[in-house]
Amino acid sequence: VIGHFETIRREGYQGYSEFIDASNIVDPTLSVAELWNIAVAVRKMHRMGNFGPRAVWVGSDTNYVLANMFASLISGFVRMRVFHDRVAADEWLDKHSRNRSASPDSR
Repeated sequence: VIGHFETIRREGYQGYSEFIDASNIVDPTLSVAELWNIAVAVRKMHRMGNFGPRAVWVGSDTNYVLANMFASLISGFVRMRVFHDRVAADEWLDKHSRNRSASPDSR
């Protein structure tokens, strides 16, 4: 996950929105401590420029909980919302990609 955010930053894509398809992840391998460490690293990267909004589509309740935990850890740094439904994720991302000035409360 850190490598993904580092690549986005290095390639200059961090201001763009991103749809993340995590629907095929069956068995999550990250612990809560690892999520915390990743969140700290992403927060540090934020100092180098704002990340665009991220919509994460997940396929299980476990991944929904873990992804929401991660989203809450990086809230205020990266606008990220987690979805069970792909259409809802696309609609949210489309809305927030065009209106980047929307408040975080509109999630």
